Amino acid sequence: MEYCSEIIIDLYLFRHGKTSANEEKRYLGRTDVSLSHDGRVMLHRAKVPADTIVFSGPMKRCLETSERMFPNTRPYIIDEWTEIDFGDFEMKTAAELSSNPDYQKWIDSGGTLDFPNGESLSQFRRRTLEGFRKCLTIIASQAGGSGQRSVPGAAVLHGGNIMVIVSMLTGRDMYDFMLENGEGIRLSLSYRDGSYQLLTSKIISESIMV
Repeated sequence: MEYCSEIIIDLYLFRHGKTSANEEKRYLGRTDVSLSHDGRVMLHRAKVPADTIVFSGPMKRCLETSERMFPNTRPYIIDEWTEIDFGDFEMKTAAELSSNPDYQKWIDSGGTLDFPNGESLSQFRRRTLEGFRKCLTIIASQAGGSGQRSVPGAAVLHGGNIMVIVSMLTGRDMYDFMLENGEGIRLSLSYRDGSYQLLTSKIISESIMV
């Protein structure tokens, strides 16, 4: 059941920690890999309110990041928040793809073409935003039960998911919101009866780690 009165949701979106594929600058999408040693070491507990509602994508690198950043909180799993399937580019570097004509076409398009034999950008956007709506609905439901008017939330997901969500909210190009591993964006949203509006957004990094 939706919460009828307007609430304010303060939501942190964190990109997962580093994997060996990230360190090697590979296109990492559907491949389900764990964090690297350095990726685990770089992560610390997040300094957020004790009643923060935590969410995570279902892949190992997100779940492991959530465990390190929010060690005392079991996250809600948002199945729609997997990274895009890069198709023929998956787990390859730009150097390895330099002679691939499809890769050059993708680069020339400014990253707007679909990935060959991968997931379409339109499908990726649809499922990412469906997951975002699920996230907000869960937060609103919990707020409705407690009578809260301002609710904190945090989510660990993939860089591509964050780019889609913040692009939709701001109306800006998704490539304006490319984050490093472990970085995040803090969103403040008004929410009422399933509708939401962005109030503010701010990129954050180690400033909320302890």
